[in-house]
Amino acid sequence: MPAVVAKYLAARIRAHRAAFPPQRVTLPWQDPRPPTTKRETEERAPRTHNLLVTSVGGGAVRAWSWNQHYWKKALAAAGVIATPDALPKGSTANLAYGDTREFGFHAMRHTYASVQPDARESVVSVSKWLGHADPAITLRVYAHFMPEADGRGRAAMDAWFEDATEADSQKISPDSPRAPSRGGVSTLPDGPAASDQTKSAAPSENEKDLVGVGS
Repeated sequence: MPAVVAKYLAARIRAHRAAFPPQRVTLPWQDPRPPTTKRETEERAPRTHNLLVTSVGGGAVRAWSWNQHYWKKALAAAGVIATPDALPKGSTANLAYGDTREFGFHAMRHTYASVQPDARESVVSVSKWLGHADPAITLRVYAHFMPEADGRGRAAMDAWFEDATEADSQKISPDSPRAPSRGGVSTLPDGPAASDQTKSAAPSENEKDLVGVGS
């Protein structure tokens, strides 16, 4: 399925690609553990991919390195977490940021997924974009972000009844009974359905007898 990217983000990606061309990196992406079977050997074989974001040396960015040197710094700069005290001059230790599990990089995925239902995007579409196996998973996790019932359905019905035009009447099923016209002539639909309804309006002689017996 094609990736769904906002226009402004696509523009940023194009600019990044122009300044920092993707690098080809070969790694056992599926599973780095040594294989023990022929099937695992095939599944865990190294594969080469073009990476849009790489380390200074042109390799893959390690999760810990990204979290420590980029993500936490961004959170601190935005005021989401506290900025740690500066290290003594000459120190090679890493800055001791506070616990950021609540604000992990994965939170960006949740942010994106939360905005979509609020914007009335289809749950089915969001589920596909997130890679969920079933839209029910998406609905269960993000349903509380969907707007509350705001009466749009009632407003639509009110408008349909109050502002009905001849064009609107064409949308009504031809088999639906309709109110009599001003001249007193019935506007029941034409065809077999109309004759059936007309017949049922007048009781037969047998029906009169049955009514008389029961009364």
